Amino acid sequence: MAIGVSTSCLFPMETERALARLGALGIDTAEVFLSAPSEAQPAFVRRLCAVADAQGIRVTALHSYCSDAEGYMFFGQYPRRLRDGIEEYRRIFEACAALGAQYLVFHGAKTLPPVTRELYFDRYRLLHEEAQRFGVTILQENVARCMSRDPAFLRAMAAALPQARFVLDTKQAIRAGAELDELLEIMGARLARVHISDYRADSDCVPPGAGEMDYGAFFRRLAALGFAGDVIVELYRWGFDDEQELAQSVSHLRRCFEAAQKG
Repeated sequence: MAIGVSTSCLFPMETERALARLGALGIDTAEVFLSAPSEAQPAFVRRLCAVADAQGIRVTALHSYCSDAEGYMFFGQYPRRLRDGIEEYRRIFEACAALGAQYLVFHGAKTLPPVTRELYFDRYRLLHEEAQRFGVTILQENVARCMSRDPAFLRAMAAALPQARFVLDTKQAIRAGAELDELLEIMGARLARVHISDYRADSDCVPPGAGEMDYGAFFRRLAALGFAGDVIVELYRWGFDDEQELAQSVSHLRRCFEAAQKG
């Protein structure tokens, strides 16, 4: 299991600068959040590859600039828009492959307008098959403003789609009022990735170690599932004061993970 950081923590710093900055902080595993259509173009992806190589960073997943529009792109009734959306995501899958990123994080449809589960699962299957042609796996993330906020929806998705894989976001679970243990039980052995932060009474997203989360218990629960994916620190820029807090977060999580292994 690797512990890393998302470039989104440094938004609105340009993506390539954010990746280089993570390397300068001593972080060796990253998720890259593409923040503009041009960042999926081959020339820009080559720049990101060069930064990652120079800094010794493994990029293990991408997050698309289209995340907030996935409901509109993939879950509507207009066939041409669906075709165009798939074509757009082929560029994202190509970027994943070039960077060596195995995963693409997926938000999916929002809660409104309503989408049937049957349609949702059919469209996820379609995207999954296309992503697999590039050696990429789409990970459904639990997101508070999306259908995936609901544990019952995720349970149905896991039952209907043996190919479904998941990323657990702890802050999004808190925002949706979902229990982490229930989400972990639903995602089970198909949990491939974790987006992690901490929480306290005045904020649901603070740096790990600055809040109330019991990381020892959380890591023991992951171990019981046989989890071997990455744990990625994902914070909002307003949620921390100094960039060094990102490196400190990784160090704190590593200490908690090591203690959980011993205990």
